[in-house]
Amino acid sequence: MMDREERNLELSLESMSSKLVDVKNSLSHLLLRLESLELIDWPSFLDSFALLSSQLSLVMRVLCQENLSQLLRNRVLLPLLLTPDRDDQLAQLTQQRLVCFSHDTVPSYLRTKQEPEVEGQERQIQGRAGMTDMKTLNQNNRLVSQLLDSIKSFKDERDSNLNERSNLETVSSKTDTLTILAATTCGRGLKPETIVKPTQQPQPQTTVKSSGKAPPTIKTNIRTNPYSRN
Repeated sequence: MMDREERNLELSLESMSSKLVDVKNSLSHLLLRLESLELIDWPSFLDSFALLSSQLSLVMRVLCQENLSQLLRNRVLLPLLLTPDRDDQLAQLTQQRLVCFSHDTVPSYLRTKQEPEVEGQERQIQGRAGMTDMKTLNQNNRLVSQLLDSIKSFKDERDSNLNERSNLETVSSKTDTLTILAATTCGRGLKPETIVKPTQQPQPQTTVKSSGKAPPTIKTNIRTNPYSRN
């Protein structure tokens, strides 16, 4: 029975340890970005914080398991040896965060309550939160309501415009649209195609007029006078 409980405790602690490593990595990454003065936008910061919150929720879920909580309640953690000397095995287990287990470090690592300074700061924050001016809250609520009304009216107007456009009759032709696109992009249809047909040159015609009578001929008879004097 004891071996089974020890085995369950070991498995539960291993699971919780892996989840705590994830929490440590996420927290160290976020703190590194904040300390390096890197410009972080608000959505990115919220995403990192949401991831850290979900990982802490998983750790709390493991701690609230009935078998693990019962096993932890039945055990007491006590420091058996306190020494100011360096412990290499402890340093390796804690990744060099704790090199010795002395009287100065035990109260910080084995406490079950927060430090007094942290408790004081938490009380101050809770006090400031409780003293929030109701006038400021009402103003913020009014501004948020006005913004929501503006968004709603814009949405209604857009929906009505879309409905009106959908109810309009179609006045366009797909064929004409494709023709215009083809003419704009490819120049199709802008210059009509001309078909050159071969033409025959006219040959000159000669007309001969014929008549039934031959043209008259004039005969001239020149006679010499024998009695003329030279």
